[in-house]
Amino acid sequence: MSASLQPRPYLPRRPAEEAERPRRRLLQALSDLSIRRKLTLIILFTTSVVFVLTAVAFFTYDIVTLRRRMVEDLTVMARVIDSNTAAQMLFNEQEPATKVLATLKAQPRIISARLFTKDGQVFASYVRGDQDGPLPAPVIAGDGWKFLPDRLVLSRRMFVEGEPVGSVYLASDVQELRDRLWSYLGTTLLIMLVAGVVAVLLSRRLQRLVSDPILHLAGVADRVSGTEDYSVRAVKHGQDELGGLIDAFNGMLTQIQRRDEALIIARDKAEEVSRTKSAFLANMSHELRTPLNAVIGYSEMLQEEVTGLGQEGLVPDLVKIHGAGKHLLGLINDILDLSKIEAGKMNIHAESFEVPDLVQDVTSTIQPLIEKNGNSLTVESGPGLGDMRSDETRVRQVLLNLLSNASKFTSKGTVVLRVRREHVDDRDWMVFAVRDSGIGMTPEQLAKLFRPFTQADSSTTRKYGGTGLGLAISRAFCNMMGGDISVESTYGQGSIFTVRLPAVLDEAAQASAQAVAS
Repeated sequence: MSASLQPRPYLPRRPAEEAERPRRRLLQALSDLSIRRKLTLIILFTTSVVFVLTAVAFFTYDIVTLRRRMVEDLTVMARVIDSNTAAQMLFNEQEPATKVLATLKAQPRIISARLFTKDGQVFASYVRGDQDGPLPAPVIAGDGWKFLPDRLVLSRRMFVEGEPVGSVYLASDVQELRDRLWSYLGTTLLIMLVAGVVAVLLSRRLQRLVSDPILHLAGVADRVSGTEDYSVRAVKHGQDELGGLIDAFNGMLTQIQRRDEALIIARDKAEEVSRTKSAFLANMSHELRTPLNAVIGYSEMLQEEVTGLGQEGLVPDLVKIHGAGKHLLGLINDILDLSKIEAGKMNIHAESFEVPDLVQDVTSTIQPLIEKNGNSLTVESGPGLGDMRSDETRVRQVLLNLLSNASKFTSKGTVVLRVRREHVDDRDWMVFAVRDSGIGMTPEQLAKLFRPFTQADSSTTRKYGGTGLGLAISRAFCNMMGGDISVESTYGQGSIFTVRLPAVLDEAAQASAQAVAS
């Protein structure tokens, strides 16, 4: 059986966790309530607690007072019986003693009364008419009283001239105590109900003193967040803590508004400067290229003339002049291309061309640079490349830039150009992949690879030269033609740059790319 299908043992939850879950749910439910409901609950809960505590205090005091009075009344009755029956018990006169106890009929609360001799024998007794069965045994010996669930019992010893003759034992019902208890309970519940209704009605009005400013502030915050209109201000209703919070919130909005205004002004100025710069450089393309083309052309002519005049010693210097001019022209072309892209003046001209012919032209052009660093170039073409309708000049420029970089950053290694045609999402794509075995790049270097005027690090610029514009321009061209460029690289092992372009550049993709570039 696989590990994923093996039954897992049942782990019961600990009792503490089970007991904690309801409390967490309750706290979460309370936390999710609106501020108005929270304030209402707080007021209602506080009112209820105060009222219950007050009612309990009054109830306890009254019940204790009533119990004390009942004991005092029963004590007085015991004294009266003592004074009227002590002598009769001394002389063993039961009938008169029984008649004295019979007078307790006038006291409906008295359940029973008994006179006990000093030996514990019943001397005389009285039982209320509604009592059936034998009387319970006394629960008190000597002097004292005790509340039972259904009665109050009291015992008092009887003396004649200091000599004990017996005791009187009285039992009184506690119906009055029960009636008072139920009366208090009913009154308390009624008052709590009325107080709860009043508290809810009052809390709805009183809580608005706190909730309305908070809800107003929250509404203003939502409006500012949704509309990004930082000119909105919250209205202050008082000088309390909420008023201070509203002042702080309005102050924050003022600071944000001022900062945004300053940023907008700075952005507009920067955009204006950038447009001016880009427009200037774009318009200066002819003025910059013309002198350089003249220098390059005259250096080529001078090479031929000095050779014919037998002054071959000047040829190396003229070759350097020619090479420096070509290099400078390439740098100027990159800067002008980037300026045109930023100014939105770079146009894509779609034309049909054969992909194999383009690949042959590019590899022939780049071959001298490949051989300069002792590298070898391999071209791997997939079947059915066919033709492509796009900007041939820009595609050639992208491929030359990638192959040039691969050759520049690879020494005595291999550079491979793979070309294939793909059909994805009902559309044909041309995929150009340039792989080298050069120095590669770290993840940090990859993160800033396509930024203008940026290379892997300063040492790269010093060692290999360049402006850091080639890849930025190549990505811009790919985007304008409806494609993209991606890179994979391992430091010390080489890199792979992949260009995906639509085989047919439609007008919609071109217009969209043109808008993004501008």
